[in-house]
Amino acid sequence: MANENVTKKKPPERVTISPEDKFLIGRREAADMLTISPRALDYLVANKLLAARRIGTRVLIPVADLRRFSRGDHPARLAGRSSLRLNHCLGAAFRKKTPSLSASAPTA
Repeated sequence: MANENVTKKKPPERVTISPEDKFLIGRREAADMLTISPRALDYLVANKLLAARRIGTRVLIPVADLRRFSRGDHPARLAGRSSLRLNHCLGAAFRKKTPSLSASAPTA
């Protein structure tokens, strides 16, 4: 009995599924699909332009949301200050200085 030919079971192999067949994909794979950096993808998720799901510590992006996002036009930059925000933040430095009322009043 000890010499019987016993075959060992093979461990299950990892199945590779194409991104088109998945419901959720990881950050790096999602960034590759959109041809952007993972940091730019994080920016889109943080600004709620893309939905994200958390499973444990992983951040997963729905493929349907990636397709929806890729179909639209996005003329604004992904990150950085837009000219509108830049003008708002630095506007006080570039505004014309108007004389205050107390300075224009004649002194006695």
